[in-house]
Amino acid sequence: MENTQDGTLGDWFKITVPYGIKYDRTWLMNSIQSHCSVPFTPVDFHYVKHLAQFFVQDASAASALKDINGKICDEENQKIFIFVNTSAVPYSACNKLEPEKMEQLKLTISKRYDVSQKALDLHKLRFDPDLLGHDIIIILNRRNCMAATLQIIKENFPERWHPQSRS
Repeated sequence: MENTQDGTLGDWFKITVPYGIKYDRTWLMNSIQSHCSVPFTPVDFHYVKHLAQFFVQDASAASALKDINGKICDEENQKIFIFVNTSAVPYSACNKLEPEKMEQLKLTISKRYDVSQKALDLHKLRFDPDLLGHDIIIILNRRNCMAATLQIIKENFPERWHPQSRS
């Protein structure tokens, strides 16, 4: 996918905050959002070594983010720098399942839930005929596939969705 200069949907930008690892994600994103003149949706926020990174798909937001470089200060009055670069489509965005595939995955997962045992069988989900018949390949060790599966479980089995915290 090519980047264009006219703000079309093909534009993706990687936002990098040097030493962003020092900051809590919520605090950092709230600070950036509150200073930015254009609302934006961060995609795939993560830390890499000492950096905080995320992506935006909006040329006007990318430009507004460039404008706040060095204008946010932390509790120690240190300036927070924000670098904006054009980017390829982030992995998490280019591999999302379309709504119709999500619906088929939801139906397939629902059939695999045993109410009496309160158990969900995801064994060999990849080879489920209901998915293969619709050309849907779900490999759970792929981040986008696991994310889609967890989203369906969380939205459709909320009373059964109780992640255990580990001490």
